[in-house]
Amino acid sequence: MKRIVLLLVAALSLASCTEEIQRNDQALIGIKNGQNWRAGGAYATIGSNGKLTITGALQYETLVLELNTTNPGTYTLGLNTVNRAIFTDIANGGEEIFSTGTGLGDGQVIIQEYNEAARTVTGQFRFNAIDEDALDPTHPDSTEVVNFTYGNFYKLPVTPAQ
Repeated sequence: MKRIVLLLVAALSLASCTEEIQRNDQALIGIKNGQNWRAGGAYATIGSNGKLTITGALQYETLVLELNTTNPGTYTLGLNTVNRAIFTDIANGGEEIFSTGTGLGDGQVIIQEYNEAARTVTGQFRFNAIDEDALDPTHPDSTEVVNFTYGNFYKLPVTPAQ
């Protein structure tokens, strides 16, 4: 009888381990150059001109997404500097800045929801940002690129810019 009770307790313990835990925490995540990337802290600001800036940082890296509005929709990167992605890495004592801009890099940001009452923003992104300092006009294929795929920002708090 003791063995049956022990076996039953062990079976219940193992069964409870398979339960998947889901959280609804704010997040800014993506796959950077094939590796998982998650900002340690992330937030969004709205400028007086209505421009939305989403910022996230992880150790020596900072990701900034700039959009000209908070309206839900798809915004193309690499066409201009109004909507762009900027990734900065200050590791090893140097500073590398990768960005999209007019004819520079590509990608898109999708704002799925801007909740004005709760002051949060949710969406997705992907992009290829170029290190402008590494551009070599004689070897255009030698540029350094930071690639983000499967990027998501979820319920980031939005505050007016100071």
